[in-house]
Amino acid sequence: PGIQTRMMRSTKELRVWIIDNSGSMTTSDGNGINHDKTKVVAGWERYDELKQTIKFVAEFSNTTKSRVKYFLLNDVSYRGTDVSEFETGVWTTDREKQDEMTRVEAIMSVRPTYQTPLIAKAREAIQFIQGEKGNYERVYLMIASDGEPSDGNVSNLGYILRQVDKRKLHIVVRICTDNEKVNTFWNSLEKDSELRLDCVDDFKGESQEIYNMNDWINYGLELHRFREWGTDEHLFDLIDEDIKLSEGQILHF
Repeated sequence: PGIQTRMMRSTKELRVWIIDNSGSMTTSDGNGINHDKTKVVAGWERYDELKQTIKFVAEFSNTTKSRVKYFLLNDVSYRGTDVSEFETGVWTTDREKQDEMTRVEAIMSVRPTYQTPLIAKAREAIQFIQGEKGNYERVYLMIASDGEPSDGNVSNLGYILRQVDKRKLHIVVRICTDNEKVNTFWNSLEKDSELRLDCVDDFKGESQEIYNMNDWINYGLELHRFREWGTDEHLFDLIDEDIKLSEGQILHF
């Protein structure tokens, strides 16, 4: 009930996703969830793993009419037009509600290709957030990627992300690889005191990290989806860190 109540506040929040659909996302080292959600299956393409996350986000957004804006790193063709962005949770009729999910499925089914222009896309996303943030209680920027930017470095990205006050913006990085170099890149941003940023691995990786430090937590898929959806509850930033929660934090959890 606590998670349900928290997630239903989303109608007063804005979520913005940057989706990495570069060629490296076809690498088959991802971990997906089988159809009946009973086991983790290795050997998935990274993009197929990410598509499961986006499917949940889009369905929840569509059902609750919580606005989510998606930016693709590389344009894809949809109904004869090049598309670089789309939205869910903004429908006004039943037909539009159905069309939202049809569009998401079609766009996300296009095979990833090209490079990782993350700096340019982050700048575009932040400009969008700057124009919209006054209409929402909180804004979440979700960055899903398996690599470093092909158009800049960590300091470039950090500078762009700091353009929005961290009291208003919470950033979640959905890491789509186990590559240590990539993890180091994102972890360096997580240590930036001017940013509210949480790095989230795939379900299998997060489960193991959390169990290593707080083995009393039953980290089910619902908790993982909750974190991928985005929450400003700081406790969820801590459960996968190299610390054990205190008695007070456990009680709060």
